[in-house]
Order: sequence, then structure tokens, then C-alpha cells
Amino acid sequence: MVWLSCDGERPADRDALGPLAYWPRPGLPAAYFPYDNTPGYLSPIVAVQMLNPTLHQIINIRCRAWAPNIRYTDSLKERLGSTHLEIMID
Repeated sequence: MVWLSCDGERPADRDALGPLAYWPRPGLPAAYFPYDNTPGYLSPIVAVQMLNPTLHQIINIRCRAWAPNIRYTDSLKERLGSTHLEIMID
């Protein structure tokens, strides 16, 4: 499995983000990797729902992939093994 987790980047972001739900689960079977670009290949997807986010505030979110062969750094500049997004809900 390749697991996925998302969290706020800073304490204020974690508070504003609130609880999350993952569908169908917070991970993908390793059979989907590596991506091989063959005809008919369907990219896997995990949906992340924010259950109770703070409104009218920018929330910095970092989502991370977890597997033994995925390198990860805590650096917000390099972001190895993770991605960053900002969201504000009106």
C-alpha cells in the first residue's frame, strides 16, 4: 500500500482544517504503481473531505505519501514525498 495523510502545515492551519475523511480509504494498492502510461490505465484517486473547516481563512495543507521507497523531507521548499495546497472556503 501507498498511504496518504493530509494535515495543516502550522498549528493554526491544523486547527482551521479540522477533522478529515478519506475515500475509499487513506491509501492506494501498490499495484497502481509505477504509472506506466498504457492505454486504458486509470489513475488511482483518494478523495479527502474536510468535515468542519474554518470558513473565510486561508488554510495551508500538506499531503504526504507513505511507503518504504518514498523519500520524505520536512522542508517546505523541497517537499519530497508530499504536496502543498492552500484553500479558503467562503
